[in-house]
Amino acid sequence: RDWRFVSAVSLLYAAVMAVDALGALTFGALFDRLGLSVLAAAAVVSALFAPFVFLRPSLPWLLGGAGLWALGMGAQESVFKAAIATLVPKAERARAYGVFFGFFGLAWWLGSTAMGWLYGRSLGGLVLFSVTTQLAAAAVLLAVGHRAARR
Repeated sequence: RDWRFVSAVSLLYAAVMAVDALGALTFGALFDRLGLSVLAAAAVVSALFAPFVFLRPSLPWLLGGAGLWALGMGAQESVFKAAIATLVPKAERARAYGVFFGFFGLAWWLGSTAMGWLYGRSLGGLVLFSVTTQLAAAAVLLAVGHRAARR
């Protein structure tokens, strides 16, 4: 076992979690001021992670991609629950959280399965799938945000 590799992975994970935490704080504060469009912006930014990680095999690009992914994760972790709380009446929130995160988990699993399948066949296809689905999610989030703002 190469302990230098294990140490490097551990340090990368710790750095990614720090960026995740900063992203959660930043996007949570921005959500309070600007609403759901902030999450759409985070989806666009984090969509860039795949080209960084899979098309540029070098440490600086990997670190940049991991940072973009972590920002997106932080935004999701802080804003999804807040968004549901603003969109759904209090008496229905528990069910809304369950339904949303049930579908979210299913979509995550399906997307990860597709990306795993693509990884062995076409890195370009994997990147295209990843970026396209992230941008589609951003469009949905913008539409929901505009609809919520009109209420």
